[in-house]
Amino acid sequence: MTDLAEAIRLSRVQAQGWNAARKAPMTFDGRPRKAENPYPSEPDRSRWQAGFDSAQAVPSGKRAQ
Repeated sequence: MTDLAEAIRLSRVQAQGWNAARKAPMTFDGRPRKAENPYPSEPDRSRWQAGFDSAQAVPSGKRAQ
């Protein structure tokens, strides 16, 4: 796989983490519950988690510009 193809694939993995956080049921304090990371190995596991964590940093209803 080329470097570009790998970068695109990892970007999609990170987007899956973001989407998982946005779809996760909320806790009493308004944060998404911890979702199960579907990736058992690196670098996919870290990228998915980065997406999940970054989605938590944006208030619900807000979109990145």
